[in-house]
Amino acid sequence: MGVINKVQERYRESNKKLYFLGLFFSLIAIYFALHVIYISVTGLMGSHSDEVPLILQMGIYIFLSLTFAVELLQAILLKRKKYIFMFVFVLLIFMLMMYSLLWMYNN
Repeated sequence: MGVINKVQERYRESNKKLYFLGLFFSLIAIYFALHVIYISVTGLMGSHSDEVPLILQMGIYIFLSLTFAVELLQAILLKRKKYIFMFVFVLLIFMLMMYSLLWMYNN
């Protein structure tokens, strides 16, 4: 029950459009993560897949970065100064991960 109450509290406090946008980006990232897990399991079972897991990982990082960008925008709009630095730091980490994946994909 604690998780449901926390989600309801965040929904009441936040901008509704930004809340659903962040939720949408999170769901897309979860879809990519489940797709990577499916490809990994089928690869372990011996069947081959034509899809590239690296591109799916980049999709996960892109949509997680967008989710944190929405959270950062909400923190700025709601004037939560103690969270702004944390969101910027996490967003920077995801962008560096994207850069490293793009570098690995090109080499």
